Amino acid sequence: MDAEQTLLCIGTQLADIYSSSLSGNYTVISGSDWASESNEVVKAHIDDHLSAHFQAKTSAAILHRLELLPSGSLLILYKYCDHESAVFKNVMLLFTVLLDDATLAKDIPLNDLEETVRAFLIKKLIDPETQSAASHDGMDHDKFSGVWSRISHVVLPVFPEKNIPEQCVKKPN
Repeated sequence: MDAEQTLLCIGTQLADIYSSSLSGNYTVISGSDWASESNEVVKAHIDDHLSAHFQAKTSAAILHRLELLPSGSLLILYKYCDHESAVFKNVMLLFTVLLDDATLAKDIPLNDLEETVRAFLIKKLIDPETQSAASHDGMDHDKFSGVWSRISHVVLPVFPEKNIPEQCVKKPN
C-alpha cells in the first residue's frame, strides 16, 4: 500500500472508531478532488459539507491531502477548529498531509515532525510572490500561523504499509 492509501486508511479507521463511539458516522473531503478550484469555491464546499454532515450527526470528518486544497480555502477552518468558539463541539477533524519526502526516519522526534509538516505546508500553501500582499481570501504567514495553531495539536507520522488491511478496503462514508 502506498503512503497516500495508508494515510487514508488510518484516517478512516480513526474517524470510524471515534464516530462509532458516538453512534455516528464520518465523512471525507479529498484535497485531490478540489485542487484545481478557487479558494472561494472550495471554502464554500468545505463549509457546506461539514455543516450539513455535523448537523446530521456525523461526528468525524477527514480532510485528506490538506496540502492539495487551495490555500485560502483553509481559512474556513477558523470556524471549525477554534477551541473557544467552534461551531460544532464534540466532533473530530482529522487532516492528512502527504510530504514530498520519500521517507521519514522511523524515530523522528514529534517536535521535529511537527516542524517538518509546518515547513512543508508553508512551502505548499504560501506563494512567495504574493505572501506580502495576500488578498482577503489568500494565505500569508500570519493567516497560516492562525490556521496552524488550530489544527496542529497532534502531528503523527504515518508510514506506508505493504498489505492493505481488510478494514481499509471498505469505502468511507
